[in-house]
Amino acid sequence: MTDNIRDRTRQVLEKMCKTQMSEIIVGCIAMWAGDTKDITDEAIFDCIDTLTPSAQKVVEIVSESVVPKQGRAVEAK
Repeated sequence: MTDNIRDRTRQVLEKMCKTQMSEIIVGCIAMWAGDTKDITDEAIFDCIDTLTPSAQKVVEIVSESVVPKQGRAVEAK
């Protein structure tokens, strides 16, 4: 039963990640930065590793979330 729930949860997260990858990664980073004792660093990194296709994609997403795209910065002015 537990394996079935885990598999279904993983499938849902994978589908969500395909449509809203940056939001999910940023959310994981926010949980990790929150320094909670309920979630280990290893759990967060495993989640990100499982859901993303490559480390390069993670770096791109994190970079985009930290430094806004130049087009957005120009529009905001």
